[in-house]
Amino acid sequence: MTTLRKLLSRLLLVGLGVACPLLMIEGAVRLLRIAPPADLQPPLWAPHPYMGWFHVPNRGGVVYSEYGEYQSSVHINARGLRDREIGYDNPTGAYRILVLGDSFAEALQVPLETTFA
Repeated sequence: MTTLRKLLSRLLLVGLGVACPLLMIEGAVRLLRIAPPADLQPPLWAPHPYMGWFHVPNRGGVVYSEYGEYQSSVHINARGLRDREIGYDNPTGAYRILVLGDSFAEALQVPLETTFA
């Protein structure tokens, strides 16, 4: 019984020793406002009934880091894609490839010309 009590008390002390500094760091970051912004300005996404979130068509602006790490001009075309305006008609018969992906494929931190797509 005493060994179980010692084990539980030691586990409690270890847990407090880990949790207290993390809570103090979290509080300091919030008080000093040194965390990156939670919302992207301009808001490029809106809720979508089927896909969850989708780009707002014809929206654009400058996306930047609060810390000055990057600054990039972003434009969402009329079809909700981060690309130049491209119509559905294809008179030249050129092949087109649609790249779908996550934030790495979207690459808001760099100009459109330097993305992998």
